[in-house]
Amino acid sequence: MKRTFLFLILSACMTMTQAAEMGRTASPINNVINMQKAGINFSVWGYIGGAHCEMEMNGTTGTFEYSGIKRKLKFVSYNKRTKQLVLNEYDLKGRYVGKFVGIYDEFYEPAKQMTCMTYSGTFTNTKGKKVDFSMYYD
Repeated sequence: MKRTFLFLILSACMTMTQAAEMGRTASPINNVINMQKAGINFSVWGYIGGAHCEMEMNGTTGTFEYSGIKRKLKFVSYNKRTKQLVLNEYDLKGRYVGKFVGIYDEFYEPAKQMTCMTYSGTFTNTKGKKVDFSMYYD
């Protein structure tokens, strides 16, 4: 009985140690935490509320442009499991403008022999006004 209990404890410790060495733990929150350190990289274009827009992220910072207006972006979180990406938007003076919350996905398109990207969701400004956006790279 004691040997079985000791074996179970040692097995659990080894599993946790192996996961830690690989940069993983059993917690799904780590999908979000690990991405916060690295951010995300992409360049997409599309529409927000009917206006043409472009967005680029380089790690934890990026830019957003629509209707001749330029904004700064800051990475908030990305959950690999749910694919939910959250970005904060700021004007060029650094004032918070609102938040993008949407689904970011990357997938390989065999016919085009390239990786495509999509980011679609809702932008909410500081006054609570919401507008849908849909962007892509292909």
